[in-house]
Parts: sequence; C-alpha cells; structure tokens
Amino acid sequence: MITKWQYQDSEENFHKDIIYGIKIAEGVDINYLSKKYGVNLLDKFKKEIRLLQKHELINMKDDKLKLSKMGNLLAETVAKVFYSDECKRVMGYQ
Repeated sequence: MITKWQYQDSEENFHKDIIYGIKIAEGVDINYLSKKYGVNLLDKFKKEIRLLQKHELINMKDDKLKLSKMGNLLAETVAKVFYSDECKRVMGYQ
C-alpha cells in the first residue's frame, strides 16, 4: 500500500526530475520518466508544453524535451511551469 507521504515524495521527485532534466544539455528523457514514474509527461503537461513550444522556449527531439537557446536564457521561468502544486503553493505562485 502506498501511503500519502510516499505518493507525495514520488510526485515531488517526478517534478524535480523534470526541472533538473530540462536544465541540462541532454534534456528530459520522456520515455525514462514515463517508465520510472508511470506518468506521461506529454499528457500531464500538454497545454504547458504547447505554450512553451509556441514561444520557442523548448524543443522536442528524439523523445527528449530540451530548452531552446531562448529557453536557456529563461531557464528558471520555464522550470516554474513544471513545479508541483505543493511547491507553487509554498512559494506563493498559486
């Protein structure tokens, strides 16, 4: 049985992996995250990813989500899109 705290830790780790992954040159491996957490990144953040792509802040290639050149300049702002609800609440973003 998964407890509330284990779920939150897993959820927080999912968000952290996205945030850290998007900031590195290799980007976020979508398939790896899906296998590791059982959550499809493209489904969970469909609207947000489309918006970031529209503004040319991220690119998707070979099942990896990466910051564009412009996205690298705004990496912290882009990362906030992927913050967990709890993190947004604590930091006052909601």
